[in-house]
Amino acid sequence: MIRQSMYLTLGLLAGLTLGCEKKESPPAAPPAASAEKAVNDAASQSAAAQKAAADKVAAEKATADKVAADKLAAAQKAAADKVAAEKATADKVAADKLAAAENAAAVQAADLKKAAETKITTADDAAVANAMTMIEQAKNYIQDNKLDLAEKTLEQLDKIKPSLPEAIQSQITSAHKALDLAKATDSVSGLKLPGQ
Repeated sequence: MIRQSMYLTLGLLAGLTLGCEKKESPPAAPPAASAEKAVNDAASQSAAAQKAAADKVAAEKATADKVAADKLAAAQKAAADKVAAEKATADKVAADKLAAAENAAAVQAADLKKAAETKITTADDAAVANAMTMIEQAKNYIQDNKLDLAEKTLEQLDKIKPSLPEAIQSQITSAHKALDLAKATDSVSGLKLPGQ
């Protein structure tokens, strides 16, 4: 029995030894590779987070830029509309003032023309009256045989003759004819016949 016990003990030990053999597990990754992977994973996650943040900032900037551009465009349009309205108002005021000035100038021109015509008529009336007086004076000189005075008076009338009405001009021409006739008659009466 001892022998049997021994065999049994040996068998048990052998079974234990066999059953207790250390199983080999797959080789563990070296600690450096595991750390590198962790760093790479962290870097990838960081890059993804940075890209997401950059995309978000870019989207917010694009939205802010669009809002700012819309506000600027609206402000520019409002300013342009205001300037256009002010210009239209100023143009209307200027046109109204110009029309009023033109109307006032037309009224003033009409008044001045009327006043000038009145003065011309008055001046013409005075010139005609003066010419008529001088014509009568020349006729009286011719009748009184003061032919030199009649000739001087007619010379003065000849200077203003173009500005006088035709009726007066014809009277001056008649006075010249009367003077010429008086000179001719005076020449004939002044002749002495022989023996006188």
